[in-house]
Amino acid sequence: MSYTFDGTFAASRSVPCGNCSDSLFATLFVDTGRDEDGEENGPPVFDISAPMPFNGGSSASNRSATGLLTPGKYAFLLNGSASHAFPPSGIARSVFAFTFDFSPADAAPTPEPASLLLLGTGLAGVFCRYRRRSAHLQ
Repeated sequence: MSYTFDGTFAASRSVPCGNCSDSLFATLFVDTGRDEDGEENGPPVFDISAPMPFNGGSSASNRSATGLLTPGKYAFLLNGSASHAFPPSGIARSVFAFTFDFSPADAAPTPEPASLLLLGTGLAGVFCRYRRRSAHLQ
């Protein structure tokens, strides 16, 4: 199965914050279950992050990822968070817009000359067998 991920990530902050812990990311990972801490423990297929503005104002970015998925169980995590360590407080906002497209992976085509040769050999064999059988019956 092939996948295409297209995402738009936007963030804004009303006031500058030099000591903030902000994140804005999307991750697709192989879901092998949860470990004892409740964290995901599968390897990521893709891990996309976008910058958050620390000096006030806004930022936006587009991110894309494509690839092939092997059969299995996957999980998708989309997260945006903002926290202030101390004043000044303000408003932080995160916005996501994304599309995920899954489509069957293209199978390798059969080479045309080889398939025609195989078909011709089979028809010649049937024809020879028919002639031998009809000659034997007379």
